[in-house]
Amino acid sequence: MSNLSKLPKVSDAFLKHIEGRTLKKNEWTPCPRCGGGTVEPPAGALAGGIAGFGLVGCWIWIVAIGTLIMAFIFWPVAVVFAVIGLALIPLLPIIGTGMGLVYRCKSCAYTWTFRDVEQYKKSKSI
Repeated sequence: MSNLSKLPKVSDAFLKHIEGRTLKKNEWTPCPRCGGGTVEPPAGALAGGIAGFGLVGCWIWIVAIGTLIMAFIFWPVAVVFAVIGLALIPLLPIIGTGMGLVYRCKSCAYTWTFRDVEQYKKSKSI
C-alpha cells in the first residue's frame, strides 16, 4: 500500500475532493497521484471477506499437496509445513478483507486505502 504523504505532490483534483468533507468508505475519489478519474473504488469488506474465504479453500489444497510432496522427500519438513500452513488459515479472511478495501487508479496503477486518505487528512489538517 501507499502512504499519501510520501507522494511528491498530491493532485489538486484529489485535494479539492477531500477538502472540508467527511468521506465515506467505498466513496469514489480522484487519484491522489495523477488526479485521474478512472479509479476503481473498493469492492467493500464483504467482497474481500468472500475472497478471503476463497483463499482458505485454495490454501488448504496447497498445504495438502505440498505436504504430500514433501512427505516423500523428507517427512519432518512435511509435518512443519502442514502445521504452519494450517496455523495461517485464520488469517486468510483478514487478508481478503484488506484486499477488498483498496482503491486502484487505472491510469497510473497507483493504489491506496481509505485509511491512507484519513491519515493524510489528519496529518495535513484538511
